[in-house]
Amino acid sequence: MFARPNMEFVQTWHYYGYWNIFLGGKYDSYKKVALVVRLILFTAGAFTALAKISSDGVESVLNGALIYVPLCVYTFVIPTILFFKRKNLFSLLKVFDECWASLNDEEDRAVFEDYYQKTWKFVRIIHVGLFCQLTYYITFPILYSLVFHYIFDVLSQPYILSYPHMSYLDKNFTWNGEYYAVVFAGVYCIAEIEFALLGWVLMYVVIVGYCYPVLVVTRNAVQAVGSNRSPSSGDRAMKKAVVAHSLLVKVNQDLKAFLGLPCAFQSIFTSLCLTLSVFTTIRSSDYFVEGAYGSAIILYSLSCLLYCSLGQILENQSEKLFEDLYNLPWYQFSPLVRKDLNMMLRQAGKPFTIDFHGGYNMNLENYMEILKSAYSFFTLLETLASNT
Repeated sequence: MFARPNMEFVQTWHYYGYWNIFLGGKYDSYKKVALVVRLILFTAGAFTALAKISSDGVESVLNGALIYVPLCVYTFVIPTILFFKRKNLFSLLKVFDECWASLNDEEDRAVFEDYYQKTWKFVRIIHVGLFCQLTYYITFPILYSLVFHYIFDVLSQPYILSYPHMSYLDKNFTWNGEYYAVVFAGVYCIAEIEFALLGWVLMYVVIVGYCYPVLVVTRNAVQAVGSNRSPSSGDRAMKKAVVAHSLLVKVNQDLKAFLGLPCAFQSIFTSLCLTLSVFTTIRSSDYFVEGAYGSAIILYSLSCLLYCSLGQILENQSEKLFEDLYNLPWYQFSPLVRKDLNMMLRQAGKPFTIDFHGGYNMNLENYMEILKSAYSFFTLLETLASNT
């Protein structure tokens, strides 16, 4: 159905529970049923956790449980948006296939293959770090409690770093059925949250990594128009530039339709998570909570910087494409060629960006706005906490 790069992306995305596109695999029927079961289980688990967190008030801040409010909302909202945007994703992947089929010169193939390899290498490096960071929240409390209780026998009660349902435990809880029920429900919810975060990172990096070589190939085609002086070679270069630029416009349209709304939500989510992480780190007296949420601050800020930096790279490359079109020797071309170039120049005037109806552009300017919003939320929360 798809070319090799797209097939690898969809199959890898399935590993993280994003079952938006089914390609006729033998397990697709089971995944469709499991998708409904996962939705019911996570909704029930998240609702029971959030209901208890909201009733605890300040205590949920001190024990670190408050962070699961935006995380549970994120885990429900982002996969839901992407599921209903699956037609836009399918269209975007088909345009990528069309790019690889139409721009099939040896030089273009080398560009696509080079960035394809770099993208997947970058994805693997990122996922090793993020997986270790997020797995810490699941494994550390369990291992810490089991080792120091069953081996060294130095704990009077289990230690829970921060689980969504920890507020249901009494102050004097021990290793009983209630404790293991909270651990089981918490591990499941955190696992769903973890796979939602990792799947989003994978999807965003791969999609941007597939868009970038289309920009590079289009720039090369435009530069070739200016370097070819003979009429025959100039016409071939111009036809290739028109094809490449028309495909680039399709890619940009489908990219905005697919990622615009999720990226806008991602910006708001990052501001809230940074605010709650900083506030919890300052207010909590538990060293483990401070360490966990201090590392979470680094995780959220760096991941947001990654998204905005990749979007900025696309925007910078599109601006260079506009400069290449503007700097062509226009008066040496025929009126028909100048007409095509004029249309391309008009379209290139709109930068290649990931945005939602002109707002929430994924660039470094938006990153600074996210940090400013987080600081504003933090000062407001500090004021409310001081007054109460």
